[in-house]
Amino acid sequence: MLREELERAFALLARQPQIGAVARNERLVGVRRVFLTRTRYYLYYRVVESPPSVQVLALWHASRGAGPRIERAG
Repeated sequence: MLREELERAFALLARQPQIGAVARNERLVGVRRVFLTRTRYYLYYRVVESPPSVQVLALWHASRGAGPRIERAG
């Protein structure tokens, strides 16, 4: 089930990378997340300009409380 949801999320992000909600933590500039409803995971990612790509940063289950520790791009 998780694999199917991830495959769908990756396909969607390949077509519309800005679709995810902006991450709540203001330190994480440019980080977005999508909620995988069936498995209750959040997929955290950022859109990279050059080369154009989507960088997956974390996969975090909603039951874990506070979000994952993601370092700023540097």
